[in-house]
Amino acid sequence: MVAEWKEAQNKQQGGGQASSSRASGSRCGWKCPDPGWYKANVDAAIHEGSSQFRVGMVLRDDTGVFVAGMVKRFDENATVLEAEATGMYEVLQWVCGLGVSQVVVESDSLVVVDALNKNRKYVSEVGSIFESCRVVLQQRCDLKVQHVRRQANKVAHSIAKIPCMSGSMNCFSTPPPCVLELIVSDSFSS
Repeated sequence: MVAEWKEAQNKQQGGGQASSSRASGSRCGWKCPDPGWYKANVDAAIHEGSSQFRVGMVLRDDTGVFVAGMVKRFDENATVLEAEATGMYEVLQWVCGLGVSQVVVESDSLVVVDALNKNRKYVSEVGSIFESCRVVLQQRCDLKVQHVRRQANKVAHSIAKIPCMSGSMNCFSTPPPCVLELIVSDSFSS
């Protein structure tokens, strides 16, 4: 279905000529990982006026095909940084539990990505979350963490908004309906 849609869009846009944003390399949408790699995107959503946040994550293969997704709810107050750091730890644990290798993990939190990639130390509570992430990354040299613009993280963000019961998680083996259009759009743009 996605391949047919891509082909139709390609024909509609003049037979496959690259758009100017593609040609210039300034595209800021989701991109497929290198061949043989997976990509996991993660995002946190804090719900104002409540003492909870959710973390959404999605795993796709090197052609952009949805492999798995998950939303997990945490019933606690958290800063944006704490929620994003928790999301990073959760996605690292999740991909390890799925048994996949060669995974690029993307987050739109530059602070979290820099803390892990530049080995920045934090004395606050978030520092212990970063240390837990580092332990996972040291054990798995086939995991890479990188920053991505918010525009390229829409699927994870949308999954983070999916309601789930207190202290629980929802796992998806097929894309939830709320992200189907985003996944098709990402697949076409990559």
